[in-house]
Amino acid sequence: MGYSSAVSISSDSEDYESNDQAPAKQINNTKVDLDTWKRSLRKRLNGIKSVGDIANFTRYPTFANPGLKIEGHPAFPLPLTPSDAGVIKAACREAPFGKGEDTVVDNSVRKTWELNHTQFQLVNPEWAGFLQKVYLTAAGGLGLTDVSVKPHKLLLYEKGSFFKRHKDSEKEPGMVGTLVICLPSEHQGGDVHLAFGSDQRIFSTAPTSTLDITTLAWFSDVTHEVKELTSGYRLALTYNIVQNGPAKQSAGFFGQQAQEVKQVLLQWQIHHPNNDLLVYPLDHKYSKSSISLRNLKGRDKPVCQAIQDIGAQSGVFLLLAHQTHTTTEDEDDYYDNDAENCTCLDAIFTGEGKEIATDYTLDDDEVMVPKLFEDRSPDSEEEGEFTGNEGAPSTYRYHDTVAVLVKKSALHKLLRGYSHVWSSYGPDAHTENMVALVTKDLEEHREHPATRETALKFLTHAIGIQGPSQKTTPPVAVYWALQLDDSKLFQLAMVAAAKAGQDTYNEALNVTCRYVEENYGEKTEAIDWDKWLGETTSNASLSSVMNSIQHFTPRFKSDAVRDSFNKWGNLKLTLKLETEPQLGINDLSFFSKTLESRHEDQEWIMSSLIPSLADRGNRDLIYKVLNTVFVKRGQREFRNAKDIYVYMVQNALPKLLPSGEDITPTSTPYAALSAAVVGPLTEFTYRVNEGLTLGAAEQALRLLEAGCKNLVWTKSEWQPRTVQAHVVEKFLVPLLTTMQRHNIPVENHESVRNLLQVIIGEGLLQQLGPLPPRPVGWTYKPRRCAPYRGQRTVCRDCDELEVFLTAPDQKVWRFAAAEARRKHINSLLYGTEKYFRMTTERTRSPHTLVIEKTGGEYKDDVEKWRRHVQSMASLLSPLRSDFLKNMLGEGRYRELILLEPLLSQSDSGSVAGVKREADEPAFGQRPATQRRL
Repeated sequence: MGYSSAVSISSDSEDYESNDQAPAKQINNTKVDLDTWKRSLRKRLNGIKSVGDIANFTRYPTFANPGLKIEGHPAFPLPLTPSDAGVIKAACREAPFGKGEDTVVDNSVRKTWELNHTQFQLVNPEWAGFLQKVYLTAAGGLGLTDVSVKPHKLLLYEKGSFFKRHKDSEKEPGMVGTLVICLPSEHQGGDVHLAFGSDQRIFSTAPTSTLDITTLAWFSDVTHEVKELTSGYRLALTYNIVQNGPAKQSAGFFGQQAQEVKQVLLQWQIHHPNNDLLVYPLDHKYSKSSISLRNLKGRDKPVCQAIQDIGAQSGVFLLLAHQTHTTTEDEDDYYDNDAENCTCLDAIFTGEGKEIATDYTLDDDEVMVPKLFEDRSPDSEEEGEFTGNEGAPSTYRYHDTVAVLVKKSALHKLLRGYSHVWSSYGPDAHTENMVALVTKDLEEHREHPATRETALKFLTHAIGIQGPSQKTTPPVAVYWALQLDDSKLFQLAMVAAAKAGQDTYNEALNVTCRYVEENYGEKTEAIDWDKWLGETTSNASLSSVMNSIQHFTPRFKSDAVRDSFNKWGNLKLTLKLETEPQLGINDLSFFSKTLESRHEDQEWIMSSLIPSLADRGNRDLIYKVLNTVFVKRGQREFRNAKDIYVYMVQNALPKLLPSGEDITPTSTPYAALSAAVVGPLTEFTYRVNEGLTLGAAEQALRLLEAGCKNLVWTKSEWQPRTVQAHVVEKFLVPLLTTMQRHNIPVENHESVRNLLQVIIGEGLLQQLGPLPPRPVGWTYKPRRCAPYRGQRTVCRDCDELEVFLTAPDQKVWRFAAAEARRKHINSLLYGTEKYFRMTTERTRSPHTLVIEKTGGEYKDDVEKWRRHVQSMASLLSPLRSDFLKNMLGEGRYRELILLEPLLSQSDSGSVAGVKREADEPAFGQRPATQRRL
């Protein structure tokens, strides 16, 4: 609300306005410390005793007829009839207005009829009581007390009547405003427009003019204009509002109070950048259901209204909050009182009563009244319980409603999850309510640069808040980014909308399309698509750019806008395809859709699109594109599937080959090993099969041979002994199935044969090892502490245990040591207790741990090895076939696939078989403890 006073030309009648602005006061730039500054602000807020609106409007369906009587005529009944209006008009004169020191009649400025108050009577004795009710209500709305009203004029407006912008001059000493009482008389038009600085009102008497009395009141320094009456008559009594006391008030008087507050708040912005929030206690308390500016009582209303009115100019939001101050007292001063005092804003609300934050703990710098709780009884008390001989301290709580002043530039810190310092962890509706607060302020003060800047900053933060507001905030941010020409926020908001889901993204697209068509529908050449979407496309995949274009395009209703966008989009896609340094799996959708949509342009596909894929696409993308065209090869759009396959093998062969990382992934958690192996190795066999099926046998066999050779040549890098059992099922089985299905010629067998020798012979079978050798005497396997950082630990107790375990002639070991050392030895033998008998002799100190070997370890080792051999045989059984026998030859087939040498060792053993322990892994799997990682 602005309070700059208008300049008027006075006379003894109303003043015709010539200027509506006065120079603004200069800000006092003298810097003061925060406490001094807070005292200054507190003094000004404390000085606000009352405040009112610049004008008010009231309707009275029930009223007393004033009994209007003109000399020579009886009292006129109401509503006014056209004939009675003619009688009144005949008695009136044309109303003049003040121009400089003259009073003139000029129908181009004012066209109204009037009677002086001495020329008519109000004969109803009930009128005086009703008039008192009316003027007290009007005065209250203006924030006035101790006033009276003096009759001034009777005004008659007819069709064509009006009065241009003007202000009322002082008709008598103490006059502070004007009261207009419109009597029942049907009419249309004649709205009254009032303004004081930037604050404006429009009052319309026409809607209820037939049967009701309506009253209007305003301060004398308020500019007002009566628009033309379009039909009927308006009959109005006017009164001068007179201040009875010595202090004359006006809209400027109340505005000056707010202006002084504004000056102090502007100093806050300049001199105290690290202090963002202040609280000022209100006189009354308000419940959650009643807390709002509308429901404030007493002095709370003018104080908050003053802050609210200058919020845009001072860069401050007025909020309301429930505050609780908690203090803990101890009679013996045992507790630190400072540490036990806490002031918290339990809930923070907008001026409309919408909750936006909870549980905000105040710092001392944020409290404007420092000793608010001294010499005051607590609102609630919680006595501490007695504990032993001491009494626990009591907790006292003080509850208040406070006004909260927050710098607009810092409101985003109240967003849920923004910071642990500004703690707001309540429902996500808080974010939506804050967004509504900021955007409403932006609507009302869009012309204010600081308001625009802080609002855009807030929206930038708000679109990143997790929760339901993710679906509602991005379209709002898109709208304001477009309105305020902020391409950076627009791009961030569009990304946030896409992440929030299709509905949110669709709404953001619709907002964008509406804006473009409303502003550029007739001038598409002025649309700068790059400004709004260029940055987004540069950071997105080809598929994302294409999807965005496809989402936008159908939403444009204007053909010209749609064509402009499509032209830009196609150029962007072409440029991105030509310049993108690397193409990955995220670009699959682009290649699939482009191959289909541009299938008629085979020359471009084979000279530009497919070469780009071969040159800059990674293996995953190329694999998926080849699979896509293979699956859709029956469609007319993909009739070139074979040509694409041939081109890729001829020009991108190194990219298509499997590597050691595919067989033994070193950077993949064990839980994901299966999936990691399944992917590239299985996909490789599929690509070979697809080439053979398409009739590109030469290229498919070239791919097969190169892939197998590459794995064999690089075996030192991936260590065959680390191969997992998955490789058989996910790679070797589908590979050999493909070869058998397509009857691959013998001359192409060597590379596959060599690969089988490496994976099975040098890998899986080497992991099995030979039949464990029978130990000599009582020899056991050694056990000791686990290595630390790859280094053997130095442990004398472990050394002694190891000597005992590996000694063929030592069956019993006596270990006298403290309990911790004995427990350490016990822990090393945990899980192998069945091979030992362990007792503790307690006849002397330290006690003696006695360990006796009982045998059975070798027997279990043999059985474990046999089970692993059987597991390996089962694992390799899907490979058994005449096709593979012919490929490997009889000898290798028996050794690698049938495992005859190992099985013969197993059968020749003398140890009876036992069932595998339930927790023992099958061969080729990691132990259970590792599998759970």
